[in-house]
Amino acid sequence: MNFVQDDFFYYLKVACNVASGNGSTFNGIVPTNGYHPLWMWALAGMVRIGHGIRFVPIFLGASIWLATMASYFLANSLLKKVNVESVVAASLAVYTAIYAMHVFNYGMEVTFAVPAMLGLILLLQQETWSSGGDKDWIYGVAIGLITTLMVLSRLDTVIFATLIAFGIVFQPALRAKIRLRLLLGVGLGVSPLVAYFLFN
Repeated sequence: MNFVQDDFFYYLKVACNVASGNGSTFNGIVPTNGYHPLWMWALAGMVRIGHGIRFVPIFLGASIWLATMASYFLANSLLKKVNVESVVAASLAVYTAIYAMHVFNYGMEVTFAVPAMLGLILLLQQETWSSGGDKDWIYGVAIGLITTLMVLSRLDTVIFATLIAFGIVFQPALRAKIRLRLLLGVGLGVSPLVAYFLFN
């Protein structure tokens, strides 16, 4: 717990209030949504399961380890996908994972956001989504769901998602590969995110 940023304890205080049934509030009086939701919900779940904060350090350790491993494997796969030589890809993926682990140690929402961003990029690198096959909607749902997880992990990644969408729409070769079933799948996948923003 010596490594986490002070902002983590603001998360934890709200999570304790949510878990104890006092609502989304820091001081017990004024409601707040001043946090990135997925990380706060995960902390609230840990507080609720543990009937207090005793499992939170275990949750942090497990999250950091899993996010670091995911960052390595996703970065390695992404680099290989763009034809980087295996040894070089593995070396760069190790560097990425070590740097990411340093950031994850702060105990903040980037622990979920970084793997989700890498996962989205890797998913969009798959040729299958743009092949026009019967499984278009499945890939669309997958793209929508990982986008939802990414944005709920860190709300400002909606800018990243928007830039990717513009890049696809304004690039003629990619735009030509978009199918209605794919768009419907993406719409279904991002529906929880739309619901979240409407609720707020």
